[in-house]
Amino acid sequence: YPVLGNTFTIPMKVYFGPKEMNELNKTDPTLSTTVDFGWFTIFAYPILKFMKWLYEIFKNWGIAIIVLTIVIKIITFPLTYKSMISMKKMAKLQPEIKKLQEKHKNDKQALNQEMITFMRTNGYNPLSGCLPILIQMPVFFALYRVLYSSIELYQAPFYGWIHDLS
Repeated sequence: YPVLGNTFTIPMKVYFGPKEMNELNKTDPTLSTTVDFGWFTIFAYPILKFMKWLYEIFKNWGIAIIVLTIVIKIITFPLTYKSMISMKKMAKLQPEIKKLQEKHKNDKQALNQEMITFMRTNGYNPLSGCLPILIQMPVFFALYRVLYSSIELYQAPFYGWIHDLS
């Protein structure tokens, strides 16, 4: 407890306002960390900047979101395409895999060995279906977090009956 007559000061900065990135950076560059994009912040900031740039062009947040989504899908298309090719290849191999499973239904070790040999001879890699999707997931989670956390979309009209994009 302080003794009467003695004073001490605590330096403190206070900001009352929306968590809009430009305003936060103008006030204090460290305040931009108060907007929480979670683990995907490294992807979220560029997505948010790109979405704001698209807004400057189209003057409509809804159109900016649509164009942003299309651009992200175009960028991630090669990975999606690889994943789809892998799934089609797996679908073609599925009848043979079923036969192997029937043949070795009581011996898991033999089944695993046969499956590995079968996949190698047919040029199929089990990770080729999952890996492209795993690479894309952080980008789409970041996009979700940007759309969920952006104050810019609060009461932003789009078209017709849509008067609030938040």
